[in-house]
Amino acid sequence: MGYHVWGPNEHFRDYGIKLSPVHASSTIHAIDGETRFELRWPSGKDLFLSCCLQDIENESRLQAGRVMISSMPTVGESTITTAFHIRMQETGYFVLQVFARPKDVTSNKRIGGWLLVVDKKSNKPRFPEECMMSGPNEVFYKLGMKTNLTKLETSSGKGCIEVQYDADVEKSFRYSVTSYSYDKFDDVVAMTTTAIRPHAVYVTSFRFTLPCENVYSFRLMTVGEGNEWLTIGNWGIIYDRSGSPNKESPAKV
Repeated sequence: MGYHVWGPNEHFRDYGIKLSPVHASSTIHAIDGETRFELRWPSGKDLFLSCCLQDIENESRLQAGRVMISSMPTVGESTITTAFHIRMQETGYFVLQVFARPKDVTSNKRIGGWLLVVDKKSNKPRFPEECMMSGPNEVFYKLGMKTNLTKLETSSGKGCIEVQYDADVEKSFRYSVTSYSYDKFDDVVAMTTTAIRPHAVYVTSFRFTLPCENVYSFRLMTVGEGNEWLTIGNWGIIYDRSGSPNKESPAKV
């Protein structure tokens, strides 16, 4: 694979990135085929983190449907936490290669590789490929929008994603809700718009009532300057009755 040392490298420190206290080891152990790996970085730096999940034996890439990445402010700190939520339906030894770049730069730098040990397969649904990067995209922020979260986890099947925007330009939205198998669930969403400050700031709320335990992708679109429909994000929604009550990952604002 070309890398013989697990853990962070020199670029990791150049970006000011730190390991979460619970992930100080260079080895990640998946419990029942599932784990979360977290990195923290200064909120003053506008970084984009991505990954590549590979099988150690044949170096094949396995990340489709297996990794969901979300970023949110760290509670009580001036940092952002990027979480790599991993579900594996294979056992064995893998490597999580992590890359980073400033958002105004196009080339990624590898910041480290962590050994992933999976002793037992996950029996939970795979992640939709569309929400590997969960939450709003760059177009969303360029349009001056804000949101209350980047990923939603619910044990009740209910939850809400909110989008806030200035009311100087009228906003129209389209959306779709799909699962890993591309089943469509658009009828599970109720959309309402309310004014925070009349004629100044509006919030559009998307409330979900999900039919069954699964992982869903909520794709949101709005009209751009050229009257074309633009995708402004794909939010991952995890409905798992065995989890804690609604767990929302707040967005970076």
